This record gives sequence, C-alpha cells and structure tokens, in this order.
Amino acid sequence: MNGKIAKRYSPLSFIYAGYEWLDDTIRTTIQSFNFVNFDFK
Repeated sequence: MNGKIAKRYSPLSFIYAGYEWLDDTIRTTIQSFNFVNFDFK
C-alpha cells in the first residue's frame, strides 16, 4: 500500500503530468499559430 501511495505522489509523476500538460499546450499553440498563418495567406 505504501508503495502505491509513494508512486502516485512521487515527484516523477508530477513531472510527467506537467510534461503531458506542457505537450498539450504546445500542440494547441502550434495548431492555433498554423490556423492564423493559414488565415493570413
């Protein structure tokens, strides 16, 4: 049980969640930039 709790709340899992969020944000940003660039062509 302690191992599961440690795994769930380990810094690595927070870093991974942050990386996933960052990846999503970057993808969305790139997509919106592409949309804007396409708009101005």
